[in-house]
Amino acid sequence: MSFQSVSSSSRRTARCIKASAFILSLGLSGPALAQFEDSKISSDLQRALDNTSNPIPIVVILTPVTPLPINMIEPLSTAQKEIVIKQRTRYVQAELHGYINELLSMKPMVGETKTARQYLPFWGLNGFMLTATPEVILDIASRDEVVKVVLDRKIKLAPDGRQFADLDGADYTYGLEKIGIPALRAAQPDLNGKGVRVGIIDTGIDAKHPEFAGRIAAFRDFVGDKKEAYDDNGHGTHVAGTIAGAGVGGTQIGVAPGATLVIAKSFTGSGGASVSSLIRAMEWMGDPDGNPATNDRPKVVSNSWGGGPSSDANADPFFQPIMTWIELGIFPSFAAGNSGPRPGTIGSPGCLPNTFAVAATDEDDNAAGFSSRGPVKIKVDGKDVVLVKPDVAAPGVKIFSAMPKGKYATMSGTSMATPHVSGVIALIYQAKPSATVLEVMEILSKTSDRLGEKNKNPVFGAGRVNVGKALSMMGYDDSGFGPSFGEDDWGQDQF
Repeated sequence: MSFQSVSSSSRRTARCIKASAFILSLGLSGPALAQFEDSKISSDLQRALDNTSNPIPIVVILTPVTPLPINMIEPLSTAQKEIVIKQRTRYVQAELHGYINELLSMKPMVGETKTARQYLPFWGLNGFMLTATPEVILDIASRDEVVKVVLDRKIKLAPDGRQFADLDGADYTYGLEKIGIPALRAAQPDLNGKGVRVGIIDTGIDAKHPEFAGRIAAFRDFVGDKKEAYDDNGHGTHVAGTIAGAGVGGTQIGVAPGATLVIAKSFTGSGGASVSSLIRAMEWMGDPDGNPATNDRPKVVSNSWGGGPSSDANADPFFQPIMTWIELGIFPSFAAGNSGPRPGTIGSPGCLPNTFAVAATDEDDNAAGFSSRGPVKIKVDGKDVVLVKPDVAAPGVKIFSAMPKGKYATMSGTSMATPHVSGVIALIYQAKPSATVLEVMEILSKTSDRLGEKNKNPVFGAGRVNVGKALSMMGYDDSGFGPSFGEDDWGQDQF
């Protein structure tokens, strides 16, 4: 049997002709035409297609390449995993890449209905961002390798009720006291996050603030492409203070004051970010210097942001980037959202099954009224599942932390609860650098102080995190003697 060679250009042309002929056979045009591939088009993009013929910014989600097969000849290093993921995404995207490049190379003509611009392929997500006319979007949606095409929508940070404040002379913020930091510092003063990189995707950071002096390992600006770290909003600096503030003002504000920070600025000064800018930041976190061989990626990324609930994990643009993080050993710490107290309000990405969502409590261990509640009802691999979320809780009401220009303020939100948990995760990784993401999730879930119902519940999750209990489970105790078991004793039976 012989096989005839067909060029990729011919295949693309044939596919476009076939799709166009099918559309014409149905007699579709305008809004009706936009329904052609509605099962692959998000509802907000559908509305945009119904109301304009102009180019629309989109994010295209292709068939996932993660998780990687576990039956490799030998275990892959993190660098090898990154290389394999990149190779697989290039392979899956090859034909669409050629099609889009043909469109990009075409000279714009008046009345042309098939145009495209602002194309950027991803590898953290097997997909790409593009601004294209409706006809191109429908062509893309008709392809077998396409899972979903979504609008490159804007995500806004929730109001934080910020109030500028002076240091009050307290040794520790109440948030640090609640999760057990004073006792830990007394028993294990060297267990402060030293040697652990923590990523933050937010509004940036005031790198000149005394709380962070000399501890910004990397910075990338996905808003204005500036080289020097900055924060024109304050939200990111506040989050960073709770994670790693050094307490130079006299009050200890940081859970892991020895940690170094990897900062991605994706949110503008007004608190808005596009889906594509957030995906770009998530991808950058997987390899900040672009060299897989250098281990410069953070162990945990703190994300005090999110949108509305998601109904289908596989069609969510953040699901694959988070899976890539897990493959690379990066812990996905996310805010549950500020849409409580109604049930079923945990937003994406916190609602996704591969994230760790954080709820907010107050000084009396009550659930914050604004803190989003579970359960999460979502489709995963085509099956309807119910997830008990949030995963844990942490202080998030009137949290005192750093602000730009050397200032301080209190803020409230699950945005403020999340960095408490991210800081605890940094301490866990300092104590056990080889711990896997799933092991750390299990530690936090089993050692949190139960609040509300006895079992994990849709208000507090497994409970408020307790750093002392978490480290005790790993072999540390408050006597200060350090690990009580050897390297060989660390195994799955510990969890």
